[in-house]
Amino acid sequence: MLVISAGIYVAVVAERTYEARSDLVLIAPPGPPTEAELERDPDLASATIDNPYARVFDPAVITEIVARAVAARRLDWNLPSDYRIDAARRYGSAAPLVEIAARADTPELATVRARTLSDAFVATLDDLQSVEDVHPRALITTRLVDDASDPEELLTRRLRAVVIVLAGGALLVMVAIGIVQVAGTSRTATRHEGPGRPMGPPTPQSLDPAPTGAVAPTARDAKVPDSSTPSALG
Repeated sequence: MLVISAGIYVAVVAERTYEARSDLVLIAPPGPPTEAELERDPDLASATIDNPYARVFDPAVITEIVARAVAARRLDWNLPSDYRIDAARRYGSAAPLVEIAARADTPELATVRARTLSDAFVATLDDLQSVEDVHPRALITTRLVDDASDPEELLTRRLRAVVIVLAGGALLVMVAIGIVQVAGTSRTATRHEGPGRPMGPPTPQSLDPAPTGAVAPTARDAKVPDSSTPSALG
């Protein structure tokens, strides 16, 4: 009963965990300016449009670089350690979609953390590209797809805790039953055997056993004294 109560407590009363998710799309910059664009904006001819991040536009690589930079400044953004930034996988290859997830004890806090993490990703991506001093036309940009407005409860953690509590309680019950059974068997055996025989010094017969094949005398073979024979006392 105690084990069941503990399992119910963990399933109903114990602390809950929520996860909010946000998705960002990475948008590659356009190609080199065309003649028509150069006519409209002559400054493009002298602008730096060679963005090294855009040159190797690999969503998995870009996401990993930005994620490491965000982790290095996690405390500046007041972010917990329990978050996730991954490049989405589609058919075995990385898609230009960044999956962001944050966890908290309440759905509201999980949403706030996920949105803060999205802002941190976008700001960090802009900072990394600004170092290259490239024209805004050549920057990799992002678009928000999911704003983490629908956090979900992580039931797997609660189920795992319930299973651990029930399994541990069942093990303790089995051990207790085994101990009781062993104790009951020992008491039953003691009652059947009765009190132990007193130990004394060995008798001469026990020290000098009869030879092999000898037959022990019986009461019939015992010699009865003859009444006609005068007694030594008479």
